[in-house]
Amino acid sequence: MTDFKVIIGELFNLISSVAEKVESQKLKAIGSRNLLTSMEKQRDLQQKHLESQILAKKKDIDR
Repeated sequence: MTDFKVIIGELFNLISSVAEKVESQKLKAIGSRNLLTSMEKQRDLQQKHLESQILAKKKDIDR
């Protein structure tokens, strides 16, 4: 019975360790996804700004 408890204890520790690593990687993935989304929004805003500048310059040239 003691061997069984030792084995179960080691197994529990191993599973807990793996669970912590998985949780850490999950949080890193969420952070990366949020960063990517933020960068995408920033790129879209910059593109719209540049397009409006191009349009303004074209209007100036047409005058």
